[in-house]
Amino acid sequence: MTNKKLTIISISLLSIFLIATFATLRQQAQDQSLNQQKQTDNSDLKELPIVDFAQSDLAEESSSRKKKNKRFNNRGSSDSKKMIDEFPEGVENLPTIVHWWVGLSALPLESADAVVIGTVTNRKAYLSDDKTNVYSEYEVRIEKVLKNSGESLKSNDMVALVRLGGSVRFGSGKIQKYKISQYGALQENHRYVMFLKKDNGVDLFITTGYDISGDKVIPIDGQDNKDPKNSLPFDKYLNADSNALLKDIDAVLQGYNGKGGTKQ
Repeated sequence: MTNKKLTIISISLLSIFLIATFATLRQQAQDQSLNQQKQTDNSDLKELPIVDFAQSDLAEESSSRKKKNKRFNNRGSSDSKKMIDEFPEGVENLPTIVHWWVGLSALPLESADAVVIGTVTNRKAYLSDDKTNVYSEYEVRIEKVLKNSGESLKSNDMVALVRLGGSVRFGSGKIQKYKISQYGALQENHRYVMFLKKDNGVDLFITTGYDISGDKVIPIDGQDNKDPKNSLPFDKYLNADSNALLKDIDAVLQGYNGKGGTKQ
């Protein structure tokens, strides 16, 4: 074999090796990026909307917002009657323990005043008028109404949906979380199926729901639980196929007895 042929073979083998190495490194980079994205998505489930404590006294707040803030005065447990204040350095606020999920099924359709599919376009936390509570408001563009019991909801509507809890940022820069145990937060630009309840006669609260932004389902609630013995009913659909979840909801609605509820 001539030196020329050996050189050609060597160059060919080197090229194959470099191509294979490049493909492996690219795949590793893609896998790492995907893992980082998953970690970011999971950590987002624990992040709450934020309100600046100083801004809660702004005089230009609308009258409707002030009225809404008053509806959250002294709401919740006895601890909520204490005014919110900055804790000393190194002291964190513990989640409020309330077994709010008791009696709820994985698909609490019958008890819901409305069930919708929608995408969160904005979110913000607010302080109650007496500064004893924090609540979060999610602006949602409705994609589809699955159940509607007297609520004027329709596709493409923008609605403000509520959950208790949120984070407060003080002048020092410290952020304190005010969270209900096992209660999750919704994220901007994520798509959800949500079970809604008119809790105080005015505001629509998100009882629970599922993130269906991707192929796999992520329950809004219970994902901060580390003990499998304390899993919530909604874990039934964790990592389930999103279309399968929607088919299950449709099947239940098909058999729904129609007491005050209509499908759209």
